[in-house]
Amino acid sequence: MSRFWNWKSACLSALLRSPIFLAAGLQSGVHAAATAGLTDAMFRLVVAGWIGAAIQRLAGVRPLWASTAAVVVGVPLFAHSAEALVHWEAATPHWVDAFRVSVVVSIVSALFNLYAMRRGVLLAGKGAQSLFDDFRQMPTLIVGFLLLPVRQPERAHAVGPRFGKRPDDGPDASGKVGPPHGDGVPVRAGIEDDL
Repeated sequence: MSRFWNWKSACLSALLRSPIFLAAGLQSGVHAAATAGLTDAMFRLVVAGWIGAAIQRLAGVRPLWASTAAVVVGVPLFAHSAEALVHWEAATPHWVDAFRVSVVVSIVSALFNLYAMRRGVLLAGKGAQSLFDDFRQMPTLIVGFLLLPVRQPERAHAVGPRFGKRPDDGPDASGKVGPPHGDGVPVRAGIEDDL
């Protein structure tokens, strides 16, 4: 099941996104807000779990630019088409206001999930660490993610000409992931220190 549904993504997405729809629904009263929040939570538990599994699979796809483009364009396009349909069909009050905010949150969270999953965090399924261990790594991951735009130009010169690799990018002789990279979090074998 974890190949097709990431429970961590589903739960975290419901906790992060449903309050957006709940807040928008408050314009029409408490009952409308509760309905909007519950509708979105149920949607997130199903769809965000599937999307999380898709991002998890894309995290290991090369070339990295292609998997990143799929996450930035494909995931939000699918997710928000489904989201709009669900909230329109459910007649969620003020869903368009919440939808606008949700699109922005989606793009940033999809990129963060890709960044984290390439570092072995927020993965579900066999061999994945616990959610508690994921949360312990969050401060370092968040700082690394936020500093990524600053580090990208600097790294382009350090790595060398056209997509060169550093010697510590792969696993060691025992198959373990190499040393931590710029953000202090070990990177899964074969994944370069970028998004």
